[in-house]
Amino acid sequence: IANRIFDMINYLATGRQEKALHLYYDLLSLKEPPMRILALIARQFNLLLQTKTLREKGYDKSTIAQKMGVAPFVAGKCMEQAARFKKEVLRAAVDDCVRADEDIKTGKVSDIMSVELLMIKYCNAAR
Repeated sequence: IANRIFDMINYLATGRQEKALHLYYDLLSLKEPPMRILALIARQFNLLLQTKTLREKGYDKSTIAQKMGVAPFVAGKCMEQAARFKKEVLRAAVDDCVRADEDIKTGKVSDIMSVELLMIKYCNAAR
């Protein structure tokens, strides 16, 4: 399941909406909780924002990996994905994840639909 979530987030970051949503529905059919998927999406957008910020400061992959506490391979993947988004978009994505979490917990919107709408929005934001 972890690999499917990673692939789904990769499709999300590369703007491949149909593939991202297909994996999302697969995960749901495997009884993966939408809130867990949302948490992983939020974590990834947060990593991408950190990567983008550190990259702008001129840090290389190994320094970024060290500062974020991830493997250099992960930092490299984050650098590739972060390059597809403007910094403002990543900041908005992190905020939207927090808002979606709050909206789900307060009953304003269903968990499945909230995650789906978030994915569609940010698939379209990737360049």
